[in-house]
Amino acid sequence: MRVGLADLLSALAMLAALTTHVPPANAGRPLETEDPGTVEQGAFELEIGTLLTHAISGWGRADLGLTLGYGLPGSVEISASVGGTALDQEGWKPDVLALALFAKWRLLGEDGESFSLALFGSGGIPTHAPHLWLHGRGYGLSGGAALSVPLASDLVARAAAIYQAQLDETDLTVGSFALEWQASEHLAAVGEAVAELAPAAANEYWALRGLVGISLAVHSSVTVDAAVGAEGDDEVHGVTGMAGVTVGF
Repeated sequence: MRVGLADLLSALAMLAALTTHVPPANAGRPLETEDPGTVEQGAFELEIGTLLTHAISGWGRADLGLTLGYGLPGSVEISASVGGTALDQEGWKPDVLALALFAKWRLLGEDGESFSLALFGSGGIPTHAPHLWLHGRGYGLSGGAALSVPLASDLVARAAAIYQAQLDETDLTVGSFALEWQASEHLAAVGEAVAELAPAAANEYWALRGLVGISLAVHSSVTVDAAVGAEGDDEVHGVTGMAGVTVGF
């Protein structure tokens, strides 16, 4: 089969159109920090990803999760999440399944473009599902606020605070801070620190988590991401790696 010059130019034009209309990578995965952005009215957004954890003590954990969000009028987003966990303790075994419903209302601004603020809440089957997985959405009832502030043309700061009323455990307060740098039209680099405190627990339990990662817009509606991180308290207890994809439709 011979390919003519017209066919070649047509194919190049289609490729250029695809790459020209790829938007910058949006906030969200792989960050745990909730962002104030909401799904566009009438649109869906699907997030799928995996998280692998290796503890210094030798055990491992694998998580798989899925979130489907929908945009409502008035800058409101609703979503449903499901996440599963398997533990490697003398062999891999299924551990928990988490289910949660989530709602977010953006009150001010446009995320990434101006000062932006949103309130959110969730309710879910209380489990021991990882925080890095359901973004705190699998622990009974929770609520919080998220904000973002552009620091420069390519740099955005994000912060979020969550209170989780865990029905089967001690309540948690979680605060997080993240930076997102738009390195190019399609590529964003992110860094994050998360602090978790359970004041009512014995010895006032606390923990820290952090990660660095990237998200890459590979199509007008598809973004892939990857990150590495660590978790612990006054010493590192484990390292993590994650990857995922976000699809809008």
